[in-house]
Amino acid sequence: MEAQVPAASVSQRLWSPAPDASDIVKGIHAMLHPLNIVLVGATDKPGNYAERIWNNLIKYGYEGGLYPVNAKREAIWGVPCYKDFASLPEKPDHVLVLVPARFAVQVIRDAAAAGARSATIVTSGFSELQDEESQRLAAELQAAIRETGLAVTGPNCLGNLSAGEKLFTNIDDRIVTMEQGAVAIAGQSGAIVMAIRQALEDRGVGVGYMVTTGNEAGLETPDLMRYYAEDPSIKVIVVYLEGVRNTKAFRDACKAARAASKPVIAFKLGASEGGRAAAM
Repeated sequence: MEAQVPAASVSQRLWSPAPDASDIVKGIHAMLHPLNIVLVGATDKPGNYAERIWNNLIKYGYEGGLYPVNAKREAIWGVPCYKDFASLPEKPDHVLVLVPARFAVQVIRDAAAAGARSATIVTSGFSELQDEESQRLAAELQAAIRETGLAVTGPNCLGNLSAGEKLFTNIDDRIVTMEQGAVAIAGQSGAIVMAIRQALEDRGVGVGYMVTTGNEAGLETPDLMRYYAEDPSIKVIVVYLEGVRNTKAFRDACKAARAASKPVIAFKLGASEGGRAAAM
């Protein structure tokens, strides 16, 4: 597949945030409707996440530019491999971070400096671990996201689905129906969110968006709820919650959904002793 610079997609032409929309809403729109996707940490090691995500993007026909980045490779998966952001044929837009945790913070800073608008950090090894080094990296990552202003999901997440864009940056190899459905999903657990999506699809209910938020170092579930409330293609919002750090933001997002006449279906983990242990 040759890298390409596409015209605006159908979904981008149909709706985009108002000029006075919040930066968060604009950032999420850029993440779900990117002009290109850059996979930083591309490797052909069998079964690795980067290759599985690449295969899904090809399989479902994402029409934007696709660029693998690895300083040690000149070609991979039958296409050119770029050594850094500066060597790309266009500026990066959405960046998938697949490098080890100790390199992720610099990738976020470099991506923003190169002109990227959003990123998904698939890499784990941050606040989900309790050792001092992981906690330090988590704090540095949060600071980098805050300072750069990038719209970021993760770390420790499994990617996103934007059906109108034929975008599936997820490692799951089960068949996904790429139809612009009226349901949007967001949640911290990639496995549970995918299970919800599968259950809906099995019942003939289309999913337009699915976003896994992981540790929520940047975007949190209420941010996605606000975006879904504003997107006219979405009629129902489904969220999976392990916890809510910002209760005001969650209440405000629910109010926005109610004002848009969109029901919110929330699954909350941690009501029982076993559930709390699973969340931890």
